[in-house]
Amino acid sequence: MGAYIAQADIAARLRANLEALYSLPEEQAALDTEIANAEALVNCYVGKRYAVPVTDGTAVAFLKPTCLD
Repeated sequence: MGAYIAQADIAARLRANLEALYSLPEEQAALDTEIANAEALVNCYVGKRYAVPVTDGTAVAFLKPTCLD
């Protein structure tokens, strides 16, 4: 689980396609890597102005869709 998104968030976004993409146990690690990469990219931009990881609830709610895209 990341600071902004979790596997459940990705499952909700991808729905039926999630199992096709990340069904095997070794692919779950790949999913965690994708979460880390997405959050690292967001932190790269946000970190220029704010302390990261962001913990404010409103800000996290704003960053979640950005990470999922």
